Amino acid sequence: DAELQVSGALKSYSDNEGTMYHYGSLVCLNRPEDTLIDVLKHCNDQGEITGCIAQYDEIYFENYPYLAVKDGDKYFYIDTKGNIVSRSYKKVSTFNNLDYALIMDNLGDVYVINDQFKKLKKLEDVTDFRIEDTGETFDVDRNGSSLIFYYGP
Repeated sequence: DAELQVSGALKSYSDNEGTMYHYGSLVCLNRPEDTLIDVLKHCNDQGEITGCIAQYDEIYFENYPYLAVKDGDKYFYIDTKGNIVSRSYKKVSTFNNLDYALIMDNLGDVYVINDQFKKLKKLEDVTDFRIEDTGETFDVDRNGSSLIFYYGP
């Protein structure tokens, strides 16, 4: 039974239960760079941060084993231990509730991928997408129009 207080601006994510600020003992702090920490390992008794799992320009925090990351002009995925688990892309989305995500390759083509990072479907005429998924769907731009895209069973 641990009880800690951590100072800092916490990043949040939304799921079916509402707005969440942690994933087990993992939290993501919005500092000058986003910092992923395990409060049980990286905080002292005064709530001061003594280390971190990962630190990048942006970490898209969510309740999923892989987190979307932006580092400079590159996007990729890390696991909750901070290991890079995918190659770099021009852009990525978070994984949705059905274990799918969107990636944009260096040519600007957009694909649906699974949690093994396998390309499943090329999205014709899609030129951009919102990084954060919306539950089971993604917000995409196609031919200048904003659309909701669903891929799944």
